[in-house]
Amino acid sequence: MENFQPFLLSFIPIFVAVDAIGNIPLFVSLVQGTTKAQKLGVFPLGTPLITGPAVLTTTLMMLDNYGLVATFVSLLLNMFIVWVTLVKADNIMKILGEGGTRAFAKIMYILLAAISIMMIRRGILGVLIK
Repeated sequence: MENFQPFLLSFIPIFVAVDAIGNIPLFVSLVQGTTKAQKLGVFPLGTPLITGPAVLTTTLMMLDNYGLVATFVSLLLNMFIVWVTLVKADNIMKILGEGGTRAFAKIMYILLAAISIMMIRRGILGVLIK
C-alpha cells in the first residue's frame, strides 16, 4: 500500500482539476446534433477545457511532489477517464441529468479551491522555512 500512495496522492488532485464529469454538459452542448464521427472534430475545442491552467499547474506540482512516474501514470489514467466520460457523455447525462453534473462540477470546484489553498500554503511555508 505504501508504494501505491504516491499514485493515489497525485491522481486525486489531477482528477479534481480535470473535472471530467463537470465538463460533460458543455461537451454535449458543443456536439448536439452531430454524428459520432463529427464528435472527435470537437476535440481541439475541448482540449483547453479539459487541460487548462488548473490541470497544468496541478501536474507540475504533483511532478515536484511525487515524481515523474506517479504523475505520468495519474495523468494517463485521468485522460482515460476523460475519454470514457466523453464517449459515454449522453448516457451519463441521462443518468445524472444536467443538475447532477452541475452539482458534481460545483463539488469539484470546492475541492479544487481546497487543493489550491494547500498548494499556496506549502509554497509560503517553503519560502519562510528557507
